[in-house]
Amino acid sequence: MYAFLLTLQGEHGGLGLQWRKKFNFILWSSSLHHIDGSFEGIFGAVVWRFTGFYGWSNNSEKHLTWKLLKTFKNKVEWDSAWLCADDFNPVLYHEEKLGGAPREQCLLDELRLALEDYGLMDLGYVGLQHTWWNGQDGGGGVYERLDRMVVNERWMEELPLLCVYHLNKGNSNHFPIKLVEYKRESKKRRRGFIFRFKDFWLTSSMCQEVEYSEESKGKARKTTGFS
Repeated sequence: MYAFLLTLQGEHGGLGLQWRKKFNFILWSSSLHHIDGSFEGIFGAVVWRFTGFYGWSNNSEKHLTWKLLKTFKNKVEWDSAWLCADDFNPVLYHEEKLGGAPREQCLLDELRLALEDYGLMDLGYVGLQHTWWNGQDGGGGVYERLDRMVVNERWMEELPLLCVYHLNKGNSNHFPIKLVEYKRESKKRRRGFIFRFKDFWLTSSMCQEVEYSEESKGKARKTTGFS
């Protein structure tokens, strides 16, 4: 197992990437807010670009998030499949936040327009509705979908049968998200499971069911890994 880790200065957290030795990862660039490179050997023989991303949390610094995201797009050296994942910090829709004051509409619009300008689309998810928790129970609890995976059109052409899972385990306030291939055979349906689909999933019936329990909103570690 190989690992590449970055620790944020003055904050409790960091950005990291782990991958098995059988996979080939070439690092292009990195900073306290990103890890950018290419993978080969995962999901077949396709060479694809991966960008791990940690957006600025302060509203006054959001412009730095979009500026950094723009540099990623400009660095594409070939017309490759591109997966950009992790913490963008703003939510994309108001329903992606539960509790606390609502997000300003301008912040939602900035994220949506940035993804459109850079040719990226949300892969959607299966499982837990939110990926971040403020650590408080009861009326003070706030849940948001801050972490997501977005891809370009070339990714959808070359790697369409992949599904994002929101998991519920670990010891951080960020819930882990996992990218796996669709299950090609799923004859039995189990009780207690629900689906979370994006529109383009409606043409496929191969996505595995994942359990979601309102009573299991524990803390989880924020991770990015390929195994």
